[in-house]
Amino acid sequence: MTIKKISEKRIFLIFFLIILSLFSIRTVITKEGVGSDGVFHFVITRSIFFDNDINVSNEYEFYNDFTTYFTGNPKIPSFFLDNPGTKTGHRNIVAPLGVDLLWLPFFALAHSIILFINWIGFNIPANGYSLPYEYAAGFGSILIGIFGLYCLYKFSRKYFDKEICLFSITSIFFASSLFFYTALQPSVSHVVSMAFVSFFIYWWFSKDKNKVSTWIILGIISGIMVMVRWQNILFLSVVGIEFIKEIFDRIKNKNFIAGYHVLLGHLLFFLFFTIFFSPQMFFWKIQQGSFLTIPQGPGFLTWFHPHLFEMLFLDNNGLFYFTPLILFSVIGLYFLYKKDKNLTLYFIIFLILQIYINSIVSDWNGGEGFGARRFINCTIIFVLGFAALVEYLSHKIKIKWIYISVLLLILWNLNLISQYLFGMIGLGKPTPLRDLIINTFKLIYKIISLDFIK
Repeated sequence: MTIKKISEKRIFLIFFLIILSLFSIRTVITKEGVGSDGVFHFVITRSIFFDNDINVSNEYEFYNDFTTYFTGNPKIPSFFLDNPGTKTGHRNIVAPLGVDLLWLPFFALAHSIILFINWIGFNIPANGYSLPYEYAAGFGSILIGIFGLYCLYKFSRKYFDKEICLFSITSIFFASSLFFYTALQPSVSHVVSMAFVSFFIYWWFSKDKNKVSTWIILGIISGIMVMVRWQNILFLSVVGIEFIKEIFDRIKNKNFIAGYHVLLGHLLFFLFFTIFFSPQMFFWKIQQGSFLTIPQGPGFLTWFHPHLFEMLFLDNNGLFYFTPLILFSVIGLYFLYKKDKNLTLYFIIFLILQIYINSIVSDWNGGEGFGARRFINCTIIFVLGFAALVEYLSHKIKIKWIYISVLLLILWNLNLISQYLFGMIGLGKPTPLRDLIINTFKLIYKIISLDFIK
């Protein structure tokens, strides 16, 4: 059976089951379902569900006694316990609220299943801390992420055939940090961020804006998208640009009725965006004493000191250094421009804005995370750019050479992930190419000698 004969939904269902299986294996081995920054999301979900508040002092103290599987560090470092807290007397929470709220239905489902299982004779702690709750959070993120990839696929089908779309999505997924943050560390917000950016771009560039429902849905998606990761607000630049263009066009043509409809649509968008982003604003008000704030502090963003070159090319989680396939995706935007100039210009604007905002963050290298993780929200840009390049190259060279090249890049990415998990690289430190190559041979030795299971 060729891939043409397999339905799209079945393909993504299989994809979901594969990713969920990998996450399940990871959870069984490590006996944890959330880790890294995901813990800071999880404690809020647990506090809202069990304590009916956002005071996470008890959750911080609980997780301070547990260490992460891969680094051995406390899940909540003592710094967060020793810190005097915010001016409103709360433990400082820097994580955005979006993922925490999206997890609540999955958290509730896990709690119901645990209560039922205990009712028939088992004894699983129904306290919000046991492993099923953590697994439910990861399950929720993976499920949302798969829907995001499916939406991305539907959007890319406007421009490319089925095989190229699926190949491009698979390539970007497995050859970038998206795989790590979906299958192995889904509790961090990146995969959900990717999904909602894909939802927004699909809806903005595909739906009829003469319909009231389109503006309402766009407002809802945008509010959640920005609440998941604040940097996603830069994707809304298209809303402002298009509004200015359309208003001036209507005024120029003296078409005031059409101008009124444009204004009404954008007002609806802003209204529903505000409604669905408001939980974050009230959360900040309670936590920080202000409806709008930067919880990491004023020094978190160095507006006039970007680290552009370092963030893109250097060996400290540089985007193109750690994920070379992304460089080919960016090159592919040239060929995408020939298909849709307007879309590509906005993609370039989005990418430039994301590069700038990521380069002015104090930990521009992504801290102790794997790869250039903050660019995962640009996945839809990279997928379409790479698809355009693949389509062009398929007419110039044999397709098998493209497959082989991508396979090598995927294997290289899996190699880097393995090095990261074994503590050979990462944790915010530069890693020269020479060390990556040496570590590759060390890793092969570990696998051959079964040293990794000792």
